[in-house]
Amino acid sequence: MDALELLTTRSSMPRLIEPAPTPQQLQMIRKAAIRVPDHMNLSPFRFVEFLGRDRQLLADIEG
Repeated sequence: MDALELLTTRSSMPRLIEPAPTPQQLQMIRKAAIRVPDHMNLSPFRFVEFLGRDRQLLADIEG
């Protein structure tokens, strides 16, 4: 699958379900996100990870 096909056929899950990404997958996601162009805006960014019980608490708050 090439990049254009991937971008035009992707879909989002309405609700996230188990299993959560592994630590290795999260590291790969972070590395990819850092490389995303921001069109010279150079905006600072941060990652917030909710793991374990914290993830369930966030889900309960968000409904």
